[in-house]
Amino acid sequence: MRLRIRVASALWDIGGADQADTVLPVLPAAWENDDDSTRAVITCLDRMGPAALPALPRVQAALARPHRYERRRTGSVALGLGIQDTCRNITARLRALPLQPRTCP
Repeated sequence: MRLRIRVASALWDIGGADQADTVLPVLPAAWENDDDSTRAVITCLDRMGPAALPALPRVQAALARPHRYERRRTGSVALGLGIQDTCRNITARLRALPLQPRTCP
């Protein structure tokens, strides 16, 4: 899964908004299956700005979780707080967007 996240992130960095339809399905799916990938996924979502709007429910769900890291390892609290901060920033920015009409494919 982590390779998929790196590839999706690289696609976004290279192609920007033109790659949103390719990148968006990969990030939440990879995150769902691997909590250790959280930082990489939210970092990419943060860079995506408004294009990350479809991932907002997943970001909000991450904020609702009381414990993000069950493993005892150095820096896990700081990492968890950083993830929480980034998720709050993403949520605030995406909620501030004007409502866009949704279209069905």
